[in-house]
Formats: sequence, C-alpha cells, structure tokens
Amino acid sequence: MLNWELGKPRFSDPRYYEHSFDVNCFSEFAAPDTSQRICYVDGGNLSVFSSPSVMLSLTRVGFCIYEGRKKVQPKNFHSNTTFFTITTSFRKDGDLYFRNELQPTTEPAPGMLPDEKDLIFYSFDQTLKQGQRMASLYSISLAARAFAEWSLSKYLIENVLLEEDILVRDGSLQTTITGEADYANRAYRAALANNIRFTGLSKTSTLYTDTGMPLFSAISILSKRNHIGLPWYYYPIVDIEAPDHRARMYAVNLHTKSKHVFRFEILKDQDPAYDPDILKVLAANSKDIAFPGYPYGLIEADRVARVRHEEVDSLKIQILSEISRLGVWDELESFLRATDAHEFLDSI
Repeated sequence: MLNWELGKPRFSDPRYYEHSFDVNCFSEFAAPDTSQRICYVDGGNLSVFSSPSVMLSLTRVGFCIYEGRKKVQPKNFHSNTTFFTITTSFRKDGDLYFRNELQPTTEPAPGMLPDEKDLIFYSFDQTLKQGQRMASLYSISLAARAFAEWSLSKYLIENVLLEEDILVRDGSLQTTITGEADYANRAYRAALANNIRFTGLSKTSTLYTDTGMPLFSAISILSKRNHIGLPWYYYPIVDIEAPDHRARMYAVNLHTKSKHVFRFEILKDQDPAYDPDILKVLAANSKDIAFPGYPYGLIEADRVARVRHEEVDSLKIQILSEISRLGVWDELESFLRATDAHEFLDSI
C-alpha cells in the first residue's frame, strides 16, 4: 500500500513562514442555511485578433450577489462591464514598451475601470516576462483584466454592498503584476472603511510541500488519514509577511460530498474572529448538486463574466469586414500572418 510522504508546506519566498502539518489544525463545522449577503467577483477575456505588435481582446468583469440561496440584483446596475482591450507596442527611450487602451462597449461608472496610465509596461517587466523572453501581448492584456477586477471590487464595496457583506473574488489575494498591489490596496482600504469582509477562493493552486506533493492534496490526504468529518477548514498553513499578499490562508472542504480542497484567503487586516463565520456562510453557498463544495455564486459569476468564443468569432467577422471596407486590409494582413501559422496548421 502506498504511503505518500506529505512533507511540510514549502514557500520559496522568505517572507512566508511555514507551519508543519498538524492534525489539530483541522476544524470541523456545520453549514446551516443563512441569509448573510455574499458578493462574488470574476473576470474573463479572449483575443479577437493579434499580431506581434497589436492585440485586440474582449474583456469582461462581473459580479453577482446572493442573500442565502436567493440571488439579488441591485436596481439600475448591470451585473457586468464589457470593454475592448487594445494592446500595442511602442518605443520609449530606445526600449520597447506595451500599453493597454480600454474601449468600453457601454459607458462605465467613474472609477469602475483602471486608469490606462497604470497599464503601461516595460517589455521585460520582471512580473510579466516569460523566462528570458519579453512579455507577450496576451500577458499584457491579462493585466488589464486583473486591474479591472480589483477596480470593480472597490466600486462595489463603495456603491453597492452593505456593511458586513462578504466579497469573494475568484482567485487569491496575492498580487503578482507591477502596480497591481496599488489597486488591491485601494479595494482593501474601501473594505476596511465600510466593514466588508474581503476574501478570495482559488480553484487551482501551484503550491507544494517540500517533498514535491501539491500542498492542498497533502492536506486532503492528511484529513482522510485522520478521519476528519466534512465540512472542515485547516489553519494555519503559513504566516505571510509580504506586503503584496495581505492574507490569511486556509484550506477548505465545504461539503460532505465534496472531493475538492480549495485555497481560501481572507484579508489579514480584518478581525480573525469572524473567519469561522465567513467559512460557514461560504459552505452554506456551496450546496449545488452540480458541484457540491464549490460556491454556486462563483459558478454564476463565471457565467456573468465569461467571454464566449462564439461572440468573439462574430466580432472578428464584423471588425475585419469594416477594416476591409476602409481599404487597409492588405497592410493589416501582413501583421496577422506573422502569428497565425499555428492556427492554419491546426485546421489542416
């Protein structure tokens, strides 16, 4: 019989102080029905067309609010915001840079989208480059989406949510892109000022133990070896002293029939005494039979924010038709042909 060596949590960053695994860190809890309001935020984007020096993407950020199991929609407020992200290259002081320009499909409320001046990046930005190669246009366009998710969160906190509501973003509270922490900190300040619980749940994780085992798989195995009852949470995993990652990190299994363990984070500046209550609310929102143990609000937020291939294909036809009408297709085609050979081969 295999007996996997779990090891201990391993973080390469010295600002993370790991805790050894301890079965006493598991807490079982009940998930009673609740009327607590919880808001979920997500984003999505797809490329419409691209070349080495220009990319047009369709980007969307959205949210949904649940009061218990009931979805509520704020009056006179759309559940998503859609915009084109135009990513282009330019020269500055002899170096290559990229910029994102945002073109909303409808007029957004002031402050809902990031400032374009914050979406200019050096081509070899350490947080965006790929190994020894410069950053890709795609990674630059994704920065616009990430910043927009933080901007939307701040806007919702200040204009839509109520005191003691919970906000859950799809993903962790760790910021990785140059300038992203500034947007996260603005959202955090708003949350602290308005008494909103700020959290994030990650569907996947690239964290490991020192034996090479996926961290949250190791915690899941530890729970099974010790017959921990579901649902449960595991804490602490690590003490985080990184200013770009202001979080308390939990491992959570949110339903009696769930086989999934997720990474869940809560803004560390907020009172930890509320954490168990937040987890109970999250578990109460994770009873959908289609995916037990995963908050149905995040399923809905994904639906609201998702950019679908069929709408991008339709836009591509419209845009290229207009470009052809303007008589500049021949030059643009030379740009596009620089990157579409793979696509052509895939179609053969």
